[in-house]
Amino acid sequence: MKCIYTIIILCIITTHHINAQSLELKNITVPFSPGERLLSFSVDDQLQSQYYIFYSNNRNDLNNISLNNANNIPYGSAIKYEGEIDRESKLEFVFPGTSTPKGPNAHYYMQQERRQGINFKGPRYITNNDQLILARVNGFANRAFDSDKNERVFRKECMFFRVLEINNYANINRASRIQEFYMPDDFTIGFAGDSFAAGTGADINPSDACYRSNKSGQMLAVKKFIRKNPNVSVSYFHSACNGARTPDLFSDNQTGNDGIQFTMIQNWLDQNNFDELNLLVMNIGGNNVDFADIVEYYYVRPGNFDGSIDQDLMPQRFENLEISYSNLEVAINAQFPFVSTAITTLPKVTRNSQNDICCDSYTDFSEYRCAYNITPLSAIDNPPGEFQAVEDDIIIPLNNVIRAKANEHNWDVIDVQNNANVNGLCVCPNSGGYFWSFVRAIAKSDVNFTSHPNAEGYKSIYRDDIANYLENKYYSFSERYPLRFLFNNARIPNCNAFVELYTTRLKLANTRDFSHIKPTKLENTKTNFLAALVASKNPKSELFKAKQKQQLLNIKQQKIAKAKLKRLVRPVAKTNIKKRMAKIESSKAYKNWVNAKTPKEKEKAYAILAEKMNANKPIKKKVIKKSDLKTHTIKPIKKYN
Repeated sequence: MKCIYTIIILCIITTHHINAQSLELKNITVPFSPGERLLSFSVDDQLQSQYYIFYSNNRNDLNNISLNNANNIPYGSAIKYEGEIDRESKLEFVFPGTSTPKGPNAHYYMQQERRQGINFKGPRYITNNDQLILARVNGFANRAFDSDKNERVFRKECMFFRVLEINNYANINRASRIQEFYMPDDFTIGFAGDSFAAGTGADINPSDACYRSNKSGQMLAVKKFIRKNPNVSVSYFHSACNGARTPDLFSDNQTGNDGIQFTMIQNWLDQNNFDELNLLVMNIGGNNVDFADIVEYYYVRPGNFDGSIDQDLMPQRFENLEISYSNLEVAINAQFPFVSTAITTLPKVTRNSQNDICCDSYTDFSEYRCAYNITPLSAIDNPPGEFQAVEDDIIIPLNNVIRAKANEHNWDVIDVQNNANVNGLCVCPNSGGYFWSFVRAIAKSDVNFTSHPNAEGYKSIYRDDIANYLENKYYSFSERYPLRFLFNNARIPNCNAFVELYTTRLKLANTRDFSHIKPTKLENTKTNFLAALVASKNPKSELFKAKQKQQLLNIKQQKIAKAKLKRLVRPVAKTNIKKRMAKIESSKAYKNWVNAKTPKEKEKAYAILAEKMNANKPIKKKVIKKSDLKTHTIKPIKKYN
């Protein structure tokens, strides 16, 4: 009998000890780069407990936590997997973000459930208690989930979290120590460009003069990216406009738009207090070579492009386009100095269902009827070879210029040239055609639709390729962010936890490639000549003269940018990175940072280290005044066509 009492007492003591001790968290990884919202850690999980994460921007909120949650503190259930060793569990939790403010862990769980080789441990946290019906995601059926409670979206502030372990069978109810980290900003994306970027033709009834559509390829892509990556907090802005040329992105206020496209994006960043634009996706250049007019007046309406004056002018127009892309790159560096830039190519509208050139035979009138919807006489007005000439002299050369200039300016190319090869303009919509013919556009009382993709076309041509690019770019961007932060000489957030992260992050630098880093914003852009020009509302003739003057400034800006980029990047990208890091780690500033004992000392030491890494001799720049430009020799540049 004494033995039985002894066992009971020992059990009570053991249970009390388990509940009294703090839950130990191991291998903690917190959000760090823009957009990250995923928390992960490991625990000793011998009894298959459930784990809940409580979080707040006020440390005092987490002094007393329970599932009763009288103080309405945000919390949610963690997802549990097999750990690396026996009796260990790995847990993950997604904090709410701008693009997933409601129950992000339900979405994240569904994505994890589909992964191959994932071993969930213990009873899954999915239950029917809350009856949270999740909308269909990528074709999968609705499920009921334990939802997050009292969700709140935080960003750019010091955050605190605490883990609560619950096991009713073993009478366990214990919490971890309060942990802290700095919640990063959103991952920001800007969409800019012309009608193919805006989504002209996706909506039967456009809502504005720019024909901007939520069914455009870019918008469909970012929505797919968000569905696939609920652990990322994404914010985006759509500024593209039908008919835009390259100057409409950075200097001209296009008729019908709400402003200059880059200015619109910058205003959006400022209004939402975002640190920077992380990614810029463009489709631009077709209107610079008058592609839309050529399509309408030659190979849709009666007329033969092959042998026309416009065909003869195409080489000159492409030369002008190369200059326009160079000006655009300077404008991007000035407006968004640390952005990653991508540009899409144009799809071939010239192919039939057999991937042959459209209307290449006098005898096959079915393709003429789909392309023109008139009569077999279209074969006379638009003879065989018309589509071939458009492909050979417009689409292919335009895409080649895009690829060449993208390579020169370190832009990424999202190449969709062949994504419509069997669904061109001569394929009827009910047979899978992706484009609007001229007559079908007229039937909808909108000639602007001509040769643009329809809703299915934008989805099939653009969505998946851009979404895959966004996903790859995001994770690449996240890996490279820590040291890039130092190169940018960014201001240290007022949060001790932020500084702590760098000790381990910097040591990863010897495996990274920093050739993508762009120079800091140039001092002489403070004059912002283009912005002043637009504000002055000069007439077109004065505008062209000012563009000539701006070309001189652009040349100087490019030289300064290249020189500054070499100083920032060459030591890392073109020399032995290990030697570079060894030199940094052997410095007194680095040792003071690593050996700092208190958070304040560490923050102070980090500021000295960041300043040392960014130390460069200042460049003497002569600010060219508007009045001084009169004395300069103006070298004419080729006018935009």
